[in-house]
Amino acid sequence: MVISESEDISDGWKIPTGTVIPPGEFLVIYANEPDGTSGLHTGFALDRDGDSLYLFESIENGGKLVDNVWFGSQLRGRSISRTGPDQQFALTLPTPGAKNDGPLPLREQKYLVINEWLASSGVVFDNDFIEIYNSSNFPVSIGGMTITDDPNNIPDLYRVSDLSFIDSLGYVKFIADSDSDQEPPHLNFGLSKLHDQIGLFDDGGNEIDRIGFVNAEDDVSIGRSVEGERL
Repeated sequence: MVISESEDISDGWKIPTGTVIPPGEFLVIYANEPDGTSGLHTGFALDRDGDSLYLFESIENGGKLVDNVWFGSQLRGRSISRTGPDQQFALTLPTPGAKNDGPLPLREQKYLVINEWLASSGVVFDNDFIEIYNSSNFPVSIGGMTITDDPNNIPDLYRVSDLSFIDSLGYVKFIADSDSDQEPPHLNFGLSKLHDQIGLFDDGGNEIDRIGFVNAEDDVSIGRSVEGERL
């Protein structure tokens, strides 16, 4: 079988011939370059800002896609696991080589705010950005939320990838460079330094936060004087 970060099986890593997973057991594969330690190593790492995984049958057996998953921003020390009777993906504690833990508690998306933004990158910063802050004491799932610079007309301009999270009292930065060909955290829109708006909507389409600004200075961001405080 082959594991890949893309839909192209030729880009993937081949599980060594003869590898067997006994019934009810697990196979742990390390997503890193071989480092002299024991175990199986893919030769590639996963991007904590967002990535994808594809599992294929071996090329000799036709290379059929067996399973795949896309994910967005991940939390340090937490994993994504299949849980419950329906085996849906959820945020969990890592249990490599053992049965998956249950889902970790999450807070609602209403605890998120637009915390900082840069609308005129120049010498110091390479790109404009939008920072979202989680004001709660628990992680928040942001998959399915939308971000836009036209909240009145196109509230769903950019949809956040499923299986994306912000840690408790933590941040996620989105790059506002209009580069839709790149994976998260690149947005499909940019910000105007003259005047613009930013809108944040939950996964049900309800507005959570909105800000407006004019005449942004080069390489000077705008943020809340107290983290997460409502404007």
